Amino acid sequence: MVGAHPLQSTPSNIVTLNIRHGGGKRVGPLVDYLSGTGAEVLVITEFRTGKSGRALTDGLTDSGFGHQHWSVGQDGKNSVMIASQMPFEPVGFHLPEDHAHRLVGARFGSLQVWALYMALGKDKLPLYRFLKDVEPRATILIGDFNTGLHRLDEQGATFTAADEFADLQTRGWVDAWRRQHGQDAREFTWLSPAGNGFRLDHAFVSDDLVGKLADCRYDHSTRPSLTDHSALTVRIT
Repeated sequence: MVGAHPLQSTPSNIVTLNIRHGGGKRVGPLVDYLSGTGAEVLVITEFRTGKSGRALTDGLTDSGFGHQHWSVGQDGKNSVMIASQMPFEPVGFHLPEDHAHRLVGARFGSLQVWALYMALGKDKLPLYRFLKDVEPRATILIGDFNTGLHRLDEQGATFTAADEFADLQTRGWVDAWRRQHGQDAREFTWLSPAGNGFRLDHAFVSDDLVGKLADCRYDHSTRPSLTDHSALTVRIT
């Protein structure tokens, strides 16, 4: 964590983007894009410590996102980070050690932002078990879930943990994008090499924030030159 200062205000614009394997040589253009989104808080998935991580954190600091918190992991291991223009208090979670790098949190006054990067396959289940026992309050849960709803967030029914994903909406979480665009809407944030579309990047807000949700939308211009995922913006009043 860098740039710790007394809390000042809560953010209204949050952007998440999977930067693909830490960004590599694309870090410079990624920083330019992220700093130009108008976001006050960035959630970056597939963040990696090491050389590319240092270039990214330094570049974001120079661009005004000097308040940063990332999950501890080995160099070269995909994880998640939060970078903010405003101060925040880090939020800790009690997770199994081998999953601790997949979830980090930040508290901005009464608002919390939980940033996640879920594993592929059944390895994502421990994180869902953790979320199952949470009673969300004034919280935005955002990042790369690597899953979604069968036949809506994908063209077929290949997702692992689709039931657990759907179950979030019975436990106080609201899918912000579907709330804005409709339960039957379809939009994809990642394409397979075969061209099949998937909505992997999501934002959930706790029930008590629904009335403050102003917008939730994707920006597909990030694909394929910057990364292989679309960016997601959440705006709250």
